[in-house]
Amino acid sequence: MITFNIDNVVEYYNEHNQTEWNDIDFPNIAPPFLNFKMKFTMPKYIKVKNAERQLNPLAGTKWQTLWNAYKTTIKGIEGWMYKSIVVSDIEFDFSFEVFCDKNGVLQKVIDLYGKQVSSILLLQKSFNNLSDSGKQGISDTCTTILQPQLLALSFMHCKNVKTEEVNPNLALPNRVRRHWAKKGREPLENYHIINIYPMTNVKDNPIYQGTKGSNIALTICRGHFKDYRKGKGLFGKYHGIFWIESFVKGAKNELNVDKDYKIKL
Repeated sequence: MITFNIDNVVEYYNEHNQTEWNDIDFPNIAPPFLNFKMKFTMPKYIKVKNAERQLNPLAGTKWQTLWNAYKTTIKGIEGWMYKSIVVSDIEFDFSFEVFCDKNGVLQKVIDLYGKQVSSILLLQKSFNNLSDSGKQGISDTCTTILQPQLLALSFMHCKNVKTEEVNPNLALPNRVRRHWAKKGREPLENYHIINIYPMTNVKDNPIYQGTKGSNIALTICRGHFKDYRKGKGLFGKYHGIFWIESFVKGAKNELNVDKDYKIKL
């Protein structure tokens, strides 16, 4: 099973100044594989709807999600259903279900407490005895876990984003690898990271040199048709209606980071 380490995406999501993320922010979550895994470390903060970030009591813990997708039709919409299991190195495991149409667009077709949503969280334990604030805290934590993974899936469908396989064993000293081999220890698992290239030229621009962090926010542009039948046409010579693939672009805003990401910007 292919594994994606999305610590870079989790970090980007967590440090972004956007506090409320909605389905529209994840334009394409179609499965890259029917079965795959995402692993990440819980960030320092959690997102809280319409409020300031809060310290995350689970910061630093290790998590991974086993994604399983299958084709289905719900309420007349053909698409993909994810039934995914989230596990961690603490006793707080849960699962979630997410539905998108055949183009990867999230669809509100799952019934939940009298309303329709695109995703639901299924907790392994009952938290009925918790206070309302306690339940809200769990909801915020689970949302902070789910949404960066949806963002990572959307990044994978952008034309200027590539995934790169990493062999962590190559970074180990030879003596460590020999010692592990003698002890019969399995080597570290290979994983993939998501490399995003849209801002290389921007960061090299003298206008932005000396600023703290990149000071540039990434935006996913949906795939769309563009009409060049009139006027000069595409590139000044091609006329017609053209499909523009989804891509990531940089946009200057108030985002401020104090370190480089593993994402190649």
